[in-house]
Amino acid sequence: MPTSTVSLEPRLGGLRGRRVAVASVEGVGDYDAESTAAALAEQGVKASAVRAPMKDLPPEAALGDLFGRPAPTVRTTADLVAFPPGFVKLPKDGFELLAAAPSPHGWRLQKALEKMLRAAQVNVVGAEVTDFRRESDRLQAALTAAGELAADSFVLASGRFIGGGLVKSRLVREPLLDLAVYYQGETIEAAYPRLRHLEYLDPAPAFRTGLLTDRELRPVDAAGAPAFANLRAAGSVLGGYDYAGGGCGFGLPLLTGRLAGRLAAGMEGG
Repeated sequence: MPTSTVSLEPRLGGLRGRRVAVASVEGVGDYDAESTAAALAEQGVKASAVRAPMKDLPPEAALGDLFGRPAPTVRTTADLVAFPPGFVKLPKDGFELLAAAPSPHGWRLQKALEKMLRAAQVNVVGAEVTDFRRESDRLQAALTAAGELAADSFVLASGRFIGGGLVKSRLVREPLLDLAVYYQGETIEAAYPRLRHLEYLDPAPAFRTGLLTDRELRPVDAAGAPAFANLRAAGSVLGGYDYAGGGCGFGLPLLTGRLAGRLAAGMEGG
Protein backbone atom coordinates (compact mmCIF):
# COMPACT_ATOMS: atom_id res chain seq x y z
CA MET A 1 0.00 0.00 0.00
CA PRO A 2 1.41 3.42 -0.88
CA THR A 3 2.00 6.15 1.58
CA SER A 4 2.58 9.83 0.93
CA THR A 5 5.46 12.03 1.99
CA VAL A 6 3.89 15.21 0.59
CA SER A 7 0.60 17.01 1.19
CA LEU A 8 -1.23 14.51 -1.00
CA GLU A 9 -2.17 11.44 1.06
CA PRO A 10 -3.66 8.83 -1.23
CA ARG A 11 -4.89 5.59 0.27
CA LEU A 12 -5.46 2.47 -1.75
CA GLY A 13 -9.21 3.02 -1.72
CA GLY A 14 -8.72 6.55 -3.04
CA LEU A 15 -6.56 5.24 -5.89
CA ARG A 16 -9.11 2.85 -7.32
CA GLY A 17 -10.31 4.01 -10.70
CA ARG A 18 -7.54 6.62 -11.01
CA ARG A 19 -4.63 6.54 -13.42
CA VAL A 20 -1.34 5.97 -11.65
CA ALA A 21 2.06 6.00 -13.30
CA VAL A 22 4.60 3.85 -11.46
CA ALA A 23 8.04 5.39 -11.99
CA SER A 24 10.45 2.84 -13.45
CA VAL A 25 14.11 3.55 -12.66
CA GLU A 26 16.34 1.42 -14.86
CA GLY A 27 19.23 -0.36 -13.23
CA VAL A 28 17.76 -0.61 -9.71
CA GLY A 29 17.83 -4.34 -9.06
CA ASP A 30 15.58 -4.61 -6.00
CA TYR A 31 12.69 -2.55 -7.41
CA ASP A 32 10.30 -3.76 -10.12
CA ALA A 33 7.91 -1.08 -11.40
CA GLU A 34 6.13 -3.54 -13.71
CA SER A 35 5.27 -5.90 -10.85
CA THR A 36 4.22 -2.99 -8.64
CA ALA A 37 1.90 -1.67 -11.36
CA ALA A 38 0.45 -5.15 -11.86
CA ALA A 39 -0.21 -5.50 -8.11
CA LEU A 40 -1.99 -2.12 -8.06
CA ALA A 41 -4.01 -3.10 -11.13
CA GLU A 42 -5.23 -6.22 -9.31
CA GLN A 43 -6.70 -3.86 -6.69
CA GLY A 44 -8.61 -1.83 -9.26
CA VAL A 45 -6.03 0.91 -9.82
CA LYS A 46 -5.35 1.94 -13.43
CA ALA A 47 -1.61 1.60 -13.00
CA SER A 48 1.17 1.27 -15.54
CA ALA A 49 4.96 1.53 -15.42
CA VAL A 50 6.51 4.66 -16.94
CA ARG A 51 10.23 5.28 -17.49
CA ALA A 52 11.93 7.71 -15.10
CA PRO A 53 15.45 8.27 -16.49
CA MET A 54 18.21 8.92 -13.98
CA LYS A 55 21.90 9.64 -14.44
CA ASP A 56 24.91 8.90 -12.25
CA LEU A 57 23.53 5.78 -10.59
CA PRO A 58 26.25 3.28 -9.63
CA PRO A 59 26.47 -0.07 -11.41
CA GLU A 60 24.05 -2.65 -9.99
CA ALA A 61 22.22 0.10 -8.10
CA ALA A 62 19.82 -0.71 -5.26
CA LEU A 63 17.00 1.20 -3.61
CA GLY A 64 19.44 2.54 -1.04
CA ASP A 65 21.25 4.41 -3.82
CA LEU A 66 18.11 6.50 -4.39
CA PHE A 67 17.90 7.77 -0.82
CA GLY A 68 18.14 11.54 -0.67
CA ARG A 69 18.16 12.09 -4.44
CA PRO A 70 15.63 14.47 -6.06
CA ALA A 71 12.76 12.63 -7.72
CA PRO A 72 13.27 12.27 -11.48
CA THR A 73 10.93 13.87 -13.98
CA VAL A 74 8.22 11.51 -15.23
CA ARG A 75 6.48 12.44 -18.44
CA THR A 76 2.93 11.15 -18.10
CA THR A 77 -0.71 12.19 -18.32
CA ALA A 78 -1.61 10.02 -15.33
CA ASP A 79 -3.40 11.51 -12.33
CA LEU A 80 -0.70 10.45 -9.88
CA VAL A 81 2.88 9.19 -9.96
CA ALA A 82 4.08 6.45 -7.62
CA PHE A 83 7.83 6.69 -6.88
CA PRO A 84 10.10 4.07 -5.38
CA PRO A 85 11.00 4.95 -1.79
CA GLY A 86 13.84 7.27 -0.89
CA PHE A 87 13.47 10.25 -3.19
CA VAL A 88 13.13 13.84 -1.97
CA LYS A 89 11.37 16.77 -3.66
CA LEU A 90 8.49 14.74 -5.00
CA PRO A 91 6.14 16.58 -7.38
CA LYS A 92 2.69 17.61 -6.17
CA ASP A 93 1.08 14.67 -7.91
CA GLY A 94 3.64 12.19 -6.56
CA PHE A 95 3.60 9.79 -3.64
CA GLU A 96 6.03 7.27 -2.26
CA LEU A 97 5.72 3.51 -2.07
CA LEU A 98 6.53 1.71 1.16
CA ALA A 99 9.65 -0.43 1.41
CA ALA A 100 11.09 -3.22 3.47
CA ALA A 101 14.36 -2.70 5.33
CA PRO A 102 16.59 -0.85 4.67
CA SER A 103 13.76 1.65 4.66
CA PRO A 104 14.11 5.28 3.57
CA HIS A 105 11.67 6.21 6.31
CA GLY A 106 14.08 4.77 8.87
CA TRP A 107 16.94 6.50 7.06
CA ARG A 108 15.16 9.85 7.34
CA LEU A 109 14.47 9.24 11.01
CA GLN A 110 18.14 8.40 11.56
CA LYS A 111 19.23 11.61 9.81
CA ALA A 112 16.77 13.65 11.89
CA LEU A 113 18.08 12.09 15.11
CA GLU A 114 21.69 12.75 14.08
CA LYS A 115 20.81 16.39 13.41
CA MET A 116 19.20 16.70 16.85
CA LEU A 117 22.24 15.13 18.51
CA ARG A 118 24.59 17.55 16.77
CA ALA A 119 22.41 20.48 17.81
CA ALA A 120 22.50 19.25 21.43
CA GLN A 121 26.32 18.84 21.17
CA VAL A 122 26.11 15.14 21.94
CA ASN A 123 29.36 13.31 21.21
CA VAL A 124 28.67 10.22 19.09
CA VAL A 125 31.44 7.61 19.15
CA GLY A 126 31.45 4.73 16.68
CA ALA A 127 33.21 1.94 18.56
CA GLU A 128 32.40 -1.57 19.73
CA VAL A 129 32.07 -1.94 23.49
CA THR A 130 33.90 -5.07 24.60
CA ASP A 131 33.62 -4.79 28.39
CA PHE A 132 33.02 -2.39 31.27
CA ARG A 133 35.15 -1.14 34.13
CA ARG A 134 33.18 -1.68 37.31
CA GLU A 135 33.35 -0.71 40.94
CA SER A 136 31.00 -2.46 43.34
CA ASP A 137 27.45 -2.08 41.97
CA ARG A 138 28.29 0.72 39.53
CA LEU A 139 29.73 0.84 36.04
CA GLN A 140 32.56 3.32 35.64
CA ALA A 141 33.45 3.19 31.94
CA ALA A 142 32.73 1.31 28.72
CA LEU A 143 35.85 -0.28 27.28
CA THR A 144 36.48 -0.08 23.52
CA ALA A 145 39.46 -0.53 21.21
CA ALA A 146 39.58 3.27 20.98
CA GLY A 147 39.81 3.68 24.75
CA GLU A 148 37.55 4.08 27.78
CA LEU A 149 34.24 5.94 27.66
CA ALA A 150 33.57 7.08 31.22
CA ALA A 151 30.04 8.12 32.22
CA ASP A 152 27.79 8.55 35.22
CA SER A 153 25.02 6.41 33.69
CA PHE A 154 24.75 3.86 30.90
CA VAL A 155 21.92 2.54 28.71
CA LEU A 156 22.21 -0.94 27.22
CA ALA A 157 20.39 -1.02 23.87
CA SER A 158 22.31 -3.83 22.21
CA GLY A 159 19.40 -5.55 20.48
CA ARG A 160 18.49 -9.19 20.51
CA PHE A 161 19.98 -12.02 18.46
CA ILE A 162 20.74 -10.19 15.22
CA GLY A 163 22.32 -7.24 17.05
CA GLY A 164 24.32 -9.53 19.33
CA GLY A 165 22.70 -8.28 22.52
CA LEU A 166 21.68 -11.86 23.23
CA VAL A 167 23.34 -15.06 22.06
CA LYS A 168 21.96 -18.58 22.15
CA SER A 169 23.66 -21.93 22.36
CA ARG A 170 21.84 -24.20 24.78
CA LEU A 171 20.68 -21.27 26.89
CA VAL A 172 20.14 -17.67 25.89
CA ARG A 173 22.67 -15.37 27.56
CA GLU A 174 23.65 -11.70 27.60
CA PRO A 175 27.34 -11.65 26.57
CA LEU A 176 28.56 -8.19 27.54
CA LEU A 177 27.84 -8.02 31.28
CA ASP A 178 26.56 -11.57 31.84
CA LEU A 179 23.21 -10.16 32.96
CA ALA A 180 20.42 -12.52 33.97
CA VAL A 181 18.12 -13.54 31.12
CA TYR A 182 14.46 -14.25 31.77
CA TYR A 183 11.55 -16.02 30.09
CA GLN A 184 8.05 -15.15 31.32
CA GLY A 185 9.28 -14.04 34.74
CA GLU A 186 11.63 -16.99 35.32
CA THR A 187 15.38 -17.03 34.90
CA ILE A 188 16.42 -18.79 31.73
CA GLU A 189 17.99 -21.59 33.81
CA ALA A 190 14.70 -22.25 35.63
CA ALA A 191 12.59 -21.92 32.49
CA TYR A 192 14.84 -24.03 30.25
CA PRO A 193 13.16 -27.45 30.71
CA ARG A 194 9.77 -25.99 29.71
CA LEU A 195 11.22 -23.64 27.09
CA ARG A 196 13.16 -26.44 25.43
CA HIS A 197 9.98 -28.41 24.76
CA LEU A 198 8.15 -25.31 23.53
CA GLU A 199 10.94 -24.61 21.05
CA TYR A 200 10.62 -28.10 19.59
CA LEU A 201 7.15 -27.07 18.43
CA ASP A 202 7.84 -23.45 17.54
CA PRO A 203 11.01 -21.30 17.78
CA ALA A 204 8.96 -18.20 18.65
CA PRO A 205 9.28 -18.54 22.48
CA ALA A 206 13.02 -17.85 22.20
CA PHE A 207 12.17 -14.41 20.85
CA ARG A 208 10.38 -13.55 24.09
CA THR A 209 13.47 -14.14 26.22
CA GLY A 210 15.52 -11.19 27.37
CA LEU A 211 16.41 -8.96 30.29
CA LEU A 212 13.98 -8.18 33.10
CA THR A 213 14.10 -4.72 34.71
CA ASP A 214 12.79 -2.92 37.74
CA ARG A 215 10.52 0.13 37.55
CA GLU A 216 13.51 2.33 36.63
CA LEU A 217 14.52 0.07 33.72
CA ARG A 218 17.55 -1.27 35.58
CA PRO A 219 18.26 -4.90 34.59
CA VAL A 220 17.83 -7.22 37.54
CA ASP A 221 19.97 -10.19 38.53
CA ALA A 222 18.75 -13.73 39.19
CA ALA A 223 17.55 -12.65 42.66
CA GLY A 224 15.50 -9.76 41.26
CA ALA A 225 17.79 -6.95 42.46
CA PRO A 226 19.31 -4.32 40.13
CA ALA A 227 22.55 -5.71 38.71
CA PHE A 228 24.09 -2.22 38.52
CA ALA A 229 22.76 0.98 40.05
CA ASN A 230 23.59 3.15 37.03
CA LEU A 231 22.65 0.83 34.15
CA ARG A 232 19.37 0.95 32.22
CA ALA A 233 18.21 -1.31 29.40
CA ALA A 234 15.99 -0.51 26.46
CA GLY A 235 14.73 -1.98 23.22
CA SER A 236 14.68 -5.55 21.99
CA VAL A 237 17.24 -6.78 24.53
CA LEU A 238 14.30 -6.72 26.96
CA GLY A 239 12.27 -9.88 27.40
CA GLY A 240 8.54 -10.46 27.55
CA TYR A 241 7.57 -9.36 24.07
CA ASP A 242 8.12 -10.46 20.49
CA TYR A 243 9.20 -7.60 18.24
CA ALA A 244 8.18 -9.38 15.02
CA GLY A 245 5.04 -11.18 16.12
CA GLY A 246 3.86 -9.29 19.19
CA GLY A 247 2.01 -6.53 17.38
CA CYS A 248 3.92 -3.59 18.87
CA GLY A 249 6.86 -3.50 16.43
CA PHE A 250 9.09 -0.54 17.26
CA GLY A 251 6.68 0.75 19.93
CA LEU A 252 8.43 -0.83 22.89
CA PRO A 253 11.97 0.13 21.76
CA LEU A 254 10.86 3.72 21.17
CA LEU A 255 9.12 3.99 24.53
CA THR A 256 11.79 2.28 26.62
CA GLY A 257 14.58 4.09 24.77
CA ARG A 258 13.05 7.45 25.64
CA LEU A 259 12.37 6.48 29.26
CA ALA A 260 15.80 4.90 29.78
CA GLY A 261 17.52 8.00 28.41
CA ARG A 262 15.53 10.30 30.65
CA LEU A 263 16.10 8.10 33.70
CA ALA A 264 19.83 7.89 33.00
CA ALA A 265 19.99 11.65 32.67
CA GLY A 266 18.07 12.17 35.92
CA MET A 267 15.06 13.66 34.10
CA GLU A 268 12.57 11.12 35.45
CA GLY A 269 11.77 9.93 38.93
CA GLY A 270 11.58 6.29 39.84
